[in-house]
Amino acid sequence: VLWEYSGYFCGLAGAAFALTALLSLRFQKLRIPAVILLGAVLAGAWLLVLQRCYYAPFYELDDRTVSGEVLLTEKPTSSDYGFQGAGSLNWQGKQYPVLVYLKEDSPEPGNILEGSFRVRLTLPGGSKEDTYHPGNRVLALVNAKGEIRTLPGEAGSIRFFPGRLADRMKEILRNCVPEDAAPFAQSLLLGDTSGLDYETKTSLSVSGIRHIVAVSGLHVGVLCAGIWFLTRKRRWLTVLVGLPVLALFAAM
Repeated sequence: VLWEYSGYFCGLAGAAFALTALLSLRFQKLRIPAVILLGAVLAGAWLLVLQRCYYAPFYELDDRTVSGEVLLTEKPTSSDYGFQGAGSLNWQGKQYPVLVYLKEDSPEPGNILEGSFRVRLTLPGGSKEDTYHPGNRVLALVNAKGEIRTLPGEAGSIRFFPGRLADRMKEILRNCVPEDAAPFAQSLLLGDTSGLDYETKTSLSVSGIRHIVAVSGLHVGVLCAGIWFLTRKRRWLTVLVGLPVLALFAAM
């Protein structure tokens, strides 16, 4: 709401804060509103700095095809346009989280894709403006154009170990669980609904049970209960084992 008026908002909030802070010297009840307004000033200033210093250079790429590099941060999955995966586009020394569309799924997390890409921003005023993608830290949709070189990059590093482990779990599920049930198992264990077809997702949403295929506190509870059982109900051992496992599970 404040995207186009961040400067005005910051100025008005600053003026209101200054007035309220001054009056609070005499009227102590105004101290709490003054603190709240100070928070609004800081929030508006932070948004303004981000717009001018971080987002502004990225807007220059909107609906253009440019040569650059994309660091792949997850294994590409099948989509209506080939394959798609989360990545980080390097532009003017800054990293921008994007969703990259490819013709093949061979690249691994950590690989660097080098070539020409068409960039369409999902930010306010962008050619693919929406609220869903920015809410999931996808600032642009990037389509690979022509031949793309795949460089090793950071593939194999510990940074992408949780992703590799998740991919391994998906492979195990595909081999151990019946084909029609594997997408559900994948969704229940990892929160990855990419294997569910459109009809199934729609049916789950219409019936109001879409949340069962999203990782939630229930999954954490089941995982902790399993660890509690394996450690024979030893509290400190459960904590020592459970916290690292939960951190890894969250990363996956």
